[in-house]
Amino acid sequence: MTAEEFEAFVLGRTLTYGDSNGPYGIEHYFKDRKVTWAFLDGTCEPGTWYQKGQDICFDYDFEDEPQCWKFFREGDGLRAIFTTDPSSTMV
Repeated sequence: MTAEEFEAFVLGRTLTYGDSNGPYGIEHYFKDRKVTWAFLDGTCEPGTWYQKGQDICFDYDFEDEPQCWKFFREGDGLRAIFTTDPSSTMV
């Protein structure tokens, strides 16, 4: 997805992220590409997102480097592939 396609899908929504082990967090998407990530323990972290090449990257204070993903529309939702570290890709 391009940044424009991603923004059109997520703006104003809260998405749950998970893998084959179940959910691991949720994120709410605000205008101006701002986000709030919430861990399952309730800890919330503000951040921003931006497009870098074909990836959508998230920048949070609690991470040392941006976390980048490739997003794809899949049915009514999204599928994401973690591209920051391909050896630990999550879908």
